[in-house]
Amino acid sequence: MLEIEIDSYNTVTHHGMLFVPLGYTFRSGMFEMNEAKGGSAYGAGTFAADGSRQPTELELQQAFTRVNMSLR
Repeated sequence: MLEIEIDSYNTVTHHGMLFVPLGYTFRSGMFEMNEAKGGSAYGAGTFAADGSRQPTELELQQAFTRVNMSLR
């Protein structure tokens, strides 16, 4: 999903839409090193190669932070 989002940046900005990445607004959750987690300054994500792993609470919080930023 992250690849699709990153690939679409050029198209949507070309058509005049604004893109505001998550950046480092997630604060310390961005740099949590106690567990493996997906996501970056460009958006939320998770690791699930074969679908057996579910998103962690931290990954879900990052996703909800991104959604709340988009709805403002």
